[in-house]
Amino acid sequence: MMRALLTRWAQSRQPLSSPPTDPLPEMQYVTLGQTGFRVSVAGLGGGGHSRLGLSTGKSPASAISVVRQAIDWGINLIDTAEAYGSEAVIGQAIRPLDRDRLVLSTKKQPLDKRGQVISPQTLQRSLERSLKALKTEYIDIYYLHGVKPQHYDSVVQMLMPTLEKLRDQGKIRFLGVTESFTRDPGHHMLTRALVDDCWDMMMAGFNCINQTAKIALLPKASEKGIGVLGMFAVRNALRSPETLTAAVKTLQAQDVLDTAMSPEIICSLFEHPLVVSVPDLAYRYCRHQSGIDGVMFGTGSLKHLHQNIASLLRPPLPDDITGSLDQIFSPVLTFTGN
Repeated sequence: MMRALLTRWAQSRQPLSSPPTDPLPEMQYVTLGQTGFRVSVAGLGGGGHSRLGLSTGKSPASAISVVRQAIDWGINLIDTAEAYGSEAVIGQAIRPLDRDRLVLSTKKQPLDKRGQVISPQTLQRSLERSLKALKTEYIDIYYLHGVKPQHYDSVVQMLMPTLEKLRDQGKIRFLGVTESFTRDPGHHMLTRALVDDCWDMMMAGFNCINQTAKIALLPKASEKGIGVLGMFAVRNALRSPETLTAAVKTLQAQDVLDTAMSPEIICSLFEHPLVVSVPDLAYRYCRHQSGIDGVMFGTGSLKHLHQNIASLLRPPLPDDITGSLDQIFSPVLTFTGN
């Protein structure tokens, strides 16, 4: 009986597909704002388009194998959300591991289906469900998820006392807020949140096409010691040369980008000998941006997991590429690349 149980457990630890065998550089770690956490510069998210592969038809066992392989390759920052539907598989993946090795975060959307701020009781019940699903007694960082500018003040007024109580009880260690980047590409909500002193962490949309956070958000967040994790480093527009070209043509048709440069010339910036691919450049641009502590990404593929980690561990881009990207895309204010 015991041998059979051990055999089943061992089999559950095996990935359903073999991970790439190319060795990765040693993982790099940074201190996350003033939390004191030492986290990997690469963070695995349970959301995005794939939700660890669950949204693309892959099995929970496959999702578990992605999480465990990420941890084996040095990632200790794992993020999810109630809305993603991936809390349970992440909880299963980390259950046999040393919880203290991980920095685990999840998120709660603060509005109900009617567009009203949820009650403190609803927030507390949601946290309890997340704790149960994740099989943990505490959440390292608990975020209010996708808060829009027009709701920020009422959300904080209604829910902050409950968040602080849960933190005092030890069920939450640090508090964070994430933006709805596709609806708030100018970071108005996070800029407003910087005025308050209640936040330890923020997640902000940032990539080499939409660089607005460099001026609107990152300097002030760094000054206040608030940790910032980058979202949207790749997404649709930066997945491939074809999607990049389409994005550039769209922005030129909207008179956002200079039409004196052809799309081919702009896209040639992504073809430097020291750049592996369009996503490689995109991840490195975000990773080495001052004020960005780490970069979140989601995947359901061991191959893409390996590629993304490798990109985030490569050196900064050459200065001439970074300077050209800054100059060309600085007029972009609303396009997010999603």
